[in-house]
Amino acid sequence: MTIMLIVGLVLSYRLAVASELTVGVDGIVVNGTLGSRVPRISVHLMVVQGTAEKVLATVQTDNQGRFSFVGVPVSGSIVVFSQVIYQGIDYNSAPIRLPTNNSPVHSKITVYNATKKQPHLLLSTVTLVFGGFRQDTQHVSFLLLLRFHNPTEETFIPTQSSSGQSKNLILLPLPLGVDDVGLQSGLGVNQVIRASGGIASTAPVLPGNTTVSYSFRIPYNGSDMDIPLHFVYPISAAQVLYSPSSVKVSSLGFHPDGTVALGGKQFDVLSRGSLPSGGTISVHLTGLPKATLLQRVTVFIERHVQTIAEITVVIVAVLAPILYVFLRSRRQIDNPPNSVDTLIARIAELDDAYSLGKTDRESYADERERLMTLLRKRYRSG
Repeated sequence: MTIMLIVGLVLSYRLAVASELTVGVDGIVVNGTLGSRVPRISVHLMVVQGTAEKVLATVQTDNQGRFSFVGVPVSGSIVVFSQVIYQGIDYNSAPIRLPTNNSPVHSKITVYNATKKQPHLLLSTVTLVFGGFRQDTQHVSFLLLLRFHNPTEETFIPTQSSSGQSKNLILLPLPLGVDDVGLQSGLGVNQVIRASGGIASTAPVLPGNTTVSYSFRIPYNGSDMDIPLHFVYPISAAQVLYSPSSVKVSSLGFHPDGTVALGGKQFDVLSRGSLPSGGTISVHLTGLPKATLLQRVTVFIERHVQTIAEITVVIVAVLAPILYVFLRSRRQIDNPPNSVDTLIARIAELDDAYSLGKTDRESYADERERLMTLLRKRYRSG
């Protein structure tokens, strides 16, 4: 018993020490455009736990662009990285793995001068993933991943002209008829606007490679359809990915190129080489299933539920008076003027009128006696 108690105390002590373990994080901030270090700039130590992101600490670089954080708590459930804002643009270090042996961690952040002059961007890789179809709503969905390459040593800042034109923005293609777009990596809701032939991005493009991705959904009418995508920028290589199913996928100029696993799912790959500026990738689908009658009716109701409710209210408002007159006439037919139920109801109404002073005593007495006489006759007759 004593040995177990001692072991428990030792383990508790070790856990307490581990939970209080801290390390130091140091690094430098470098200007990749000028090839020099950046002095006197604020550096944030960012902590990401789950989906929450917050600033853990902030320091300034010295005259040599160096920074240092001390006492950073070690936890296996958080991700740490350093961040600076340079010329209005966020730059992050690579994610930092905090050790458990008190060894210092080194971090490097590279920033670049910003420019509004669009460089000769190209798409080093285009990957179009066929996400499948919905038979009930007659829609197909795709995910598009674009890997941009900025060959300069400056960060390109897309800008929209005062006339609203998108000549200096990053143009991202969409096929005609798209009724839903979902922004994925590299694109924020406030960084995308509608543009001719698709959408346009105002997100900065750093030197080297930058990946953006977005999904879209488009309706289909028959069993076959073509989905063309027109690209402004030249393409070095392109792929179409799809899971084997009853729907067949093909694309002109593409050839089978094995399989690949993504997210635990197996995809067949179609590949092709380069495309010039203004090139088009067109995906052809065959074997798309038609919606059943029940599915069409269900989807119609779901899409027009508000309209159906409004029409129902109008119909009820119109028919209510007619229904009331009809039911009242039916009651009169079912209950003739001298029926027991009718006489009792008339006596009750007469009593109410007299108690409210709507009829004089003599008239009330005469009419009530007449009705009671009729009622007694109805009871005697059967």
